[in-house]
Amino acid sequence: MENIVIEHFRERIRRGEYAHALGEMKSLPERLEGRLLEVGCGAGLTYLPGKLEIYGVDITPEMISIFQKSHGEAHAIIGDVKTLPFRGESFNAIVSIELLHHLVGGTPTRCADNVKSAVGEMKRVLKSGGILLIRELLVRNRLFSLIMFYFTLLCAKLGIEIDMLDIHSKVITFFLTEDEFKKICSEAGLEIERELRDWEMFGRFRLGSDVEFLVRVNY
Repeated sequence: MENIVIEHFRERIRRGEYAHALGEMKSLPERLEGRLLEVGCGAGLTYLPGKLEIYGVDITPEMISIFQKSHGEAHAIIGDVKTLPFRGESFNAIVSIELLHHLVGGTPTRCADNVKSAVGEMKRVLKSGGILLIRELLVRNRLFSLIMFYFTLLCAKLGIEIDMLDIHSKVITFFLTEDEFKKICSEAGLEIERELRDWEMFGRFRLGSDVEFLVRVNY
């Protein structure tokens, strides 16, 4: 499944979608020093690092190449968020932006297990007193999640694209509900503060929430 995701982003790079990687970056919610890791970093950072030393991890080699060009001072590493190549408590800040719904497996259960592994790994490499920022699309109910998973799986296998629905060939998605995500965080020993925004289609159909979590280790 990872190969399908990699090929999807390679195709988007070939289309020139990441020719200008640096967009407007927000400031981190707290002043920190030390190390910042962006997992699934793609082509560029999401938050201004301030005095933090920058690390980026992405499973797609071409994305890492673009990231290195955008942030020459950064440490850019090809890697998998489910098995991060770092020692425990290595980072003062970790960022994950709309990554979790791409951690797909052959079944919805495997997808959820992948998300649990990723959240556990991010917690493992986060220092005490550090912050974890996760932005993710969460759906309103489990049924919609299952429909989207199997529909995008079918489209990926058949090479179908539906631009109006933001469905692309070679991409499969699995969205958690808010309750499922909160449970995964709780089981990993993380506390979350949340900021909700509606996730809508065509400006009228509310599919779920576009959520940004500030997550802390719960000792």
